[in-house]
Amino acid sequence: MTSAEYLSDVESLDAMDPWEGADALQELEDLADEFSELEGFEADPFEPSGFEPSGFEPSGFEPSGFEDDGFEELFAEAEAEDAFLEEDGFEGFEASPASGLFVPATSNRLVSGPAAVALARTLNPFVLESMDADDAEAFLGRITRRIRSAARGIARGVRRAGQLGAAALRRAGPLLARALPVVQRVAGLAGPWGRVVAAGVGAAQGLLRGQGLRGALAGAVGGLIPGVGGRIASSVLRGDGADDDASLDALADMADARQVPPAVALPLGAGLAARVVTRQAVPMSTTLGGAAQGVLRARTRGVEQLLMRLCQQAPGTAGRRLRLMRLIARLAAGNLRLRGTGGAITALPSVVQGAGRRVLTRAIQVPSMGVVPPRLAARRVHARRHVLRRIPISAVSAASVRRA
Repeated sequence: MTSAEYLSDVESLDAMDPWEGADALQELEDLADEFSELEGFEADPFEPSGFEPSGFEPSGFEPSGFEDDGFEELFAEAEAEDAFLEEDGFEGFEASPASGLFVPATSNRLVSGPAAVALARTLNPFVLESMDADDAEAFLGRITRRIRSAARGIARGVRRAGQLGAAALRRAGPLLARALPVVQRVAGLAGPWGRVVAAGVGAAQGLLRGQGLRGALAGAVGGLIPGVGGRIASSVLRGDGADDDASLDALADMADARQVPPAVALPLGAGLAARVVTRQAVPMSTTLGGAAQGVLRARTRGVEQLLMRLCQQAPGTAGRRLRLMRLIARLAAGNLRLRGTGGAITALPSVVQGAGRRVLTRAIQVPSMGVVPPRLAARRVHARRHVLRRIPISAVSAASVRRA
């Protein structure tokens, strides 16, 4: 991560005061130390099995932890990416989307503009005056490594709590309540671990409320817990694309209300939009052979990457880009539904590409398209939360809707 990329993430955080960034980092590291104590925790075999005194519902608790909900897959991917970033030796280079080769980084490596002001407020002016570009790069690199290391420690503690079950989750309850707001403030800077922690903490909090993982992640993908990994929600909710469409709309408002950093919102939005396309074009009830399933998974990953590239071409805020992404997904899904299962799988990339061209051309012609003022976006987010607080999350999940 270059200094310019780091500061673009810092700039996206909501009105940080001069010490908030340093406080968040220190609190993150303190939480990592406390979560590390769960590694040696062992449940008391004589503890009563009833969960009612602590707010658990026996039918809602899933003793298998996070093994079946995609969390382990996300955790493994984060570890692999972390190892690559630490050992690749390609500092100053970046992968070219065209060739797949590593080429010298084209990103601006100098600190300038409002981002520099945001950083300067947290530094001693005499220190700032003495720093050249290389010093600033090294300084920011150390901050990023500290954030990633702390987030990794929290992720391991949350994972352990999920594996141990009820007793560990009760002990971790106060830590979970403290962890999520801190992680959300720095999720864009913590690399893959920010997403892992937000997802794991959200799921564990749901278990503590007796909702079970399905209820916890339904709430997460509905906009209550920013940063949850799309694939986790996908594997648990088994939705048909309607949930993803509504979640993408909510995520766009949260991005414009500056409640989710663009570094978290855009990749998550691309995953949601890709599933809007594939779930509506090829319904979950469709029986596919092994080969067709493999092709569909590969095409879905390609669509997600394509949507990310398309949204980067659109000017404006992250919220506007997400709304345009949603329009592209809905337009493509409507086209693909007319082609049948085989035709839809084959035509996925080309149809999404064509829908993207149409939407982006229209967006250039109509600059107000997809634009929502931040205050209105914040009111919409507040309204959603106001409604969802009065409805059990499990009652609005895709599975519950289908049963009804």
